[in-house]
Amino acid sequence: MGVGDVKAWLRSASADAVIRRALASALIVGPILIVINHGDAIVHGDFSNGRLLRILLTIVVPYWVSTVSSVQATRAARLAAATLTLREAEVHSRNHAVSLQLGRHE
Repeated sequence: MGVGDVKAWLRSASADAVIRRALASALIVGPILIVINHGDAIVHGDFSNGRLLRILLTIVVPYWVSTVSSVQATRAARLAAATLTLREAEVHSRNHAVSLQLGRHE
């Protein structure tokens, strides 16, 4: 992955729609995972630095997973659209060549 690829990836990752989706995922999934993974410790007042770091990561991970997934989906959709456009151009070119061979001019 070159520098241009990294810049393109970061541009996609910083798109408003990607950020909104990732925040929504983090704010919904994160607290659920915090309760599942750290609920007992929270009830008992265990707020050590290590625990707080793990709680923070519990929110960051869904944000990151959503961001990566969104960027991959966006890039795949763009590639599919570009491929389709290229195929349409090839078909048009072939049809035009056949028309010329048959003596029909568009």
